[in-house]
Amino acid sequence: MSQVKTVIIVCAAILAATGCKKEEPVQLAATATAEKLATSAPQTAAAAEFTVKKSGSVTFLMEAPIEKIYGKVPEALEGNLFVDVKDLSKTTGNIAVNLSTLELVQRKKKDAADAEYGEEKKEPKQNEHAQQWLEIDEKVEAKNREKNKRVEFRITGIKEVSKKDISAEKGAVVVTVTAEGEFLLHQRVSKKSVELEVTVEMDAGKAKSIKLKSKKPFAVNLPEHDIGPRDNVGKVLTELAPKVAKDAMVDLDFSFDPK
Repeated sequence: MSQVKTVIIVCAAILAATGCKKEEPVQLAATATAEKLATSAPQTAAAAEFTVKKSGSVTFLMEAPIEKIYGKVPEALEGNLFVDVKDLSKTTGNIAVNLSTLELVQRKKKDAADAEYGEEKKEPKQNEHAQQWLEIDEKVEAKNREKNKRVEFRITGIKEVSKKDISAEKGAVVVTVTAEGEFLLHQRVSKKSVELEVTVEMDAGKAKSIKLKSKKPFAVNLPEHDIGPRDNVGKVLTELAPKVAKDAMVDLDFSFDPK
């Protein structure tokens, strides 16, 4: 009997002995590609186009019983915004990230009773597993791998905005908005509502630069996007003793300049 089969049988036996039950099947998000997302075209004739700076960042946190796993994607960004300073509720746009530069680090406790987490540390094996879960490793067919590397938030509308018309303002104007749209991850798309703090640098009735920052993290459900172990052993062990929270809490921090 192979080692893989042995591990699966042992894990299954433990599940049965402890009375553990498998979780209900996850409802997967619909499959999609960037080309099939809802349009983020400008909604007014006066909307100006802005392009994202490469210096922006996407970070996320995943909780586990004795560790915090932090992810970051540095300088692998693209995207644009269409902004009408007379009506910020008409803002649309998209922010896309290429996972090629994804890096995970962890802060770990000695045990569950310990209140303090240790220093950040990069674990190569953890990063390797992340690439496998996301199907962006070299074992995946190149065409699929490139599609899986793309993560995108397509802003299709603004649900709430603290101030719609800032055309008469001068200097840095801070506005809070709730942006709604479609979130593409692992070739699956889900609806998202994201609270953002928007800082617009105004001069002579025009926006000279825009900064978007998460007002609070938003949750991305990993099973919904079919992200998890790809081998049988990993799947069984996940069911036996779930380690990582199913939601990744995501933060955005981007700056845009006029195109």
